[in-house]
Amino acid sequence: MGFNIAGIVVNKNYENEITELGQKLGFNFSFEKEIIYEEALGSWKDEDVCDIYFTSNGTILFATMEMCANEFYIDNQNVFSFCYSESSMAFGFNYTENAQFQRSIVEYGGDIMDETGEPLPEEATSCTSEFIFDKISQVLGKDFLNIDLESRAFRYSI
Repeated sequence: MGFNIAGIVVNKNYENEITELGQKLGFNFSFEKEIIYEEALGSWKDEDVCDIYFTSNGTILFATMEMCANEFYIDNQNVFSFCYSESSMAFGFNYTENAQFQRSIVEYGGDIMDETGEPLPEEATSCTSEFIFDKISQVLGKDFLNIDLESRAFRYSI
């Protein structure tokens, strides 16, 4: 079946500043419960749920495709939002650095449907689906595909 996930990655750990992160992204987070990372990584989120995992240098939020299809701007931070659907072979991302737009792509069935901004150097070495995982790891400061599935994550309602 594969991954069907969407998320927002920021290169700062907001574990103790979740309200501030919500304000910067335009969300109002309300803590629900602690979960494991495997559950946070699960496909197809409900529209009122956001699962969050923190690394020492980053934060990743998993939410609906609709929420994560937008670009987000935060001063002095890199923000990578993505939609990744292996079941429909649809992939997209938006990337900003220091509140400045850098790059956006929407790909469906191997064809680029829309792109804005100059290609990032890393794009030359991989397809869009691989690039997304590589960029998540880079912004998060941790290898996305090797995070311990039993690690702590947190569920918030939005």
